[in-house]
Amino acid sequence: MENSTSEKLSLAPPKFNTKQRIHWGLASFGGALISGTYGSLLSIFYVDYLGLVGPYAYLVVIMSIAYAVWNALNDPLFGFYSDRSKSKKGRRIPFMRYTAPFLGLFFILVWFAPISPDKIAVFWWMLVTTFLYDTGYTIVFLIYSALPPELTEDEQERNKLSIFASFFSLIGMILGFLIPDFFRKEQGIFPLQMA
Repeated sequence: MENSTSEKLSLAPPKFNTKQRIHWGLASFGGALISGTYGSLLSIFYVDYLGLVGPYAYLVVIMSIAYAVWNALNDPLFGFYSDRSKSKKGRRIPFMRYTAPFLGLFFILVWFAPISPDKIAVFWWMLVTTFLYDTGYTIVFLIYSALPPELTEDEQERNKLSIFASFFSLIGMILGFLIPDFFRKEQGIFPLQMA
């Protein structure tokens, strides 16, 4: 018994090589890319392409307020739940593993709204898919951000993981905000202008 305790105490925290840090950062890149794309393209898509304008513009405002409330509630809710998870497969990884495919699906579904003269149906599609997308995003990336202290006790290693995640996140966010500009009606990437 005494030997096993001293062996545990003598184990050094794991060190991550550059390849592992890049892989860690790529997850952050993906999250920032879809988040940036979602944030900058959602209004363009539902207003310019699906016609939630004029007398229906209030629906976009209602969705934005409902989304903000849900987003404020779901982070602590899922954080609380994952902190208390007793899964045999670990506290965090099962959440990411089983939610990530749905996050991808819900992100795609946001953009497959019905092209319908019934703008209320379009609004409900936007509201439901946005809530599902945000729930998936929250679970995956809340867990992702909570993992470094569980991966290593070495503060320098956690800092290195954080640097790689921040670097790749910045690239993903920039691309996430630039790519949607290609989809703007009568604008494109070069005549960027403030309206």
